[in-house]
Amino acid sequence: MQLIRAAAVATLPLALMLAGCGITTSGSAEPASPSVESRVVDSGAQQGIRQTDDEGQPLPFRTTFPNRWNSGNVGTPYEPCTAASTALLRALDLDPTSVQDAASADFQTARGCGWRAQSSSRSTIDQFVGNQPRLEIYKAQQSATKNWQSDISISGRTVAVASDPTSPACDTFVESADALVITSAAVYDAGVALPQICDKAIAFTRATIDQMPE
Repeated sequence: MQLIRAAAVATLPLALMLAGCGITTSGSAEPASPSVESRVVDSGAQQGIRQTDDEGQPLPFRTTFPNRWNSGNVGTPYEPCTAASTALLRALDLDPTSVQDAASADFQTARGCGWRAQSSSRSTIDQFVGNQPRLEIYKAQQSATKNWQSDISISGRTVAVASDPTSPACDTFVESADALVITSAAVYDAGVALPQICDKAIAFTRATIDQMPE
């Protein structure tokens, strides 16, 4: 699964996927970000590595990264790993027990999770957050790296959709506070058309978007 997931997100901007790239929250962030970061530090220093989201829900795995929450991804409190219930994951043909952390190193910008489909180990969904500029600015910056489709609207919010020119993957992008929530679907099974792959990313976005702060 790790190889499939890596390929699915390989074309996303390097600044979003790698740690320590100097990305800052756009605009004048509220003091929520420093407080979140200080909670991370306090948790690591006094109680071990933080294992819960901002609402106190436990992560579906045990992270070993003390800086999983960091200055590159606290632009939104949204936590993809706890947003989808077991029942919802199964309804979307995802195996809850296949969950993996999106981060492969400490202090990585991308914060989120990935799942493998119940019906095929070659079909995956990843959802993660990272501090980024406004959606339109981001799209302009990445105009040459993605095949951008027309924006859609879900729950009254603009959702950008883009396919990957080098792999069978499709992504959605939603603003959440000072970050973007990216949902990436990849299907390496033969005979699955790109619109079907995009439908998977859109379906997961639709199922979780109401939990993403605006």
